[in-house]
Amino acid sequence: MDCAITASVCTHKGRREEWLVSDGSKLGLGGHSFIEPLGNDPPASFEEQCALVTACLDHGIHLFDTTYYQERVALGNVLHELGRREEAQIMVWNFFRQPEQEDDLVPFTPYEPHHLDTILQELQTDRLDVLVVHVHADREKLAHELELAHQWMDTGAVGSVALGMVEPEYLDNLPEGHPVSAVLAPYNAFNREAAAAFERARALGLRCIALSPFIRGWKLDEIGGDKA
Repeated sequence: MDCAITASVCTHKGRREEWLVSDGSKLGLGGHSFIEPLGNDPPASFEEQCALVTACLDHGIHLFDTTYYQERVALGNVLHELGRREEAQIMVWNFFRQPEQEDDLVPFTPYEPHHLDTILQELQTDRLDVLVVHVHADREKLAHELELAHQWMDTGAVGSVALGMVEPEYLDNLPEGHPVSAVLAPYNAFNREAAAAFERARALGLRCIALSPFIRGWKLDEIGGDKA
């Protein structure tokens, strides 16, 4: 495929697999690499997180995808420690910290004006390279989010806008003058449902980004260990 891909470095029961390649134009690091749920088991230490980001940057992998606020905080701390923010392209989603759910992986929240400052503070940065808007059924609210994202682009705080978990119907209903330049959806050997959306996106001149291209590291361990 001609899509960029984001993959998490996942460990399971102490085993670590690093999915790094030198072609920075095709691979990004998934934010689940920084957390235990969906990612590392046991969780990666701060030193391991720093080593992972260093390895990515040193091998030409500059795109870092962050879904949950915990991932943004972790990546912000790492890049601050390394002093390498200028080398990274940070992609963010709209999953925010919720009261009394600080340790939970909560559902997405539609963007509101105050969310920009929240994300920038979590990442310890003054700009976001890619802002992902998670699709949902409320077309009016989704259009409002895209307009808000457009405004943030105009201020220089956001570099580009992507549509996350996209399906073909969302692409056919994008408002005129929308800022979307890329789409994201899970795509791998076990999940090919995004193929139609990617085909439609390419026809519209949009960049395609496949999520979870290697599923999870522990899933690959299962496949590799099954000799039956």
